Amino acid sequence: MYLINEVVRLGIDYIHTSLWGNRAYASNAYLGECKGQSINKVIKSVIDGRALLIGAGDITSADKILEASEYLDLLALASLIIIDPDTKNKISAGKENEITLDVENRIEDLALPKNFPPIVVAMEGNGSPQKTLDLLRKMK
Repeated sequence: MYLINEVVRLGIDYIHTSLWGNRAYASNAYLGECKGQSINKVIKSVIDGRALLIGAGDITSADKILEASEYLDLLALASLIIIDPDTKNKISAGKENEITLDVENRIEDLALPKNFPPIVVAMEGNGSPQKTLDLLRKMK
């Protein structure tokens, strides 16, 4: 945490964490003096309002957005927004239960670039259905 404190002391605007796996935004440290504590909560306490904490890592539903906002100042929602671009509108309309990572029967509507399949590796730990991952890998 010394390095984070020193970097923040220099006057940066934000720190961005990107963690991988199920509920990665809430991952616990597995080494060091903060072992067992939420990595993002520890970083946020070190930052102590002197910079923003932006985070990514399996923020793929309305419930996860709400939970992650306890850990982070700004949320990176790339996978969710790419796969369900209407997420914001669904939340605003109280239709959180309609948010989906399932692309079956709508993959063409997403208008993803042809070079998208290599990006799928980054989505493997975010709770996307296996069928979605397989369909995205097969894109041409």
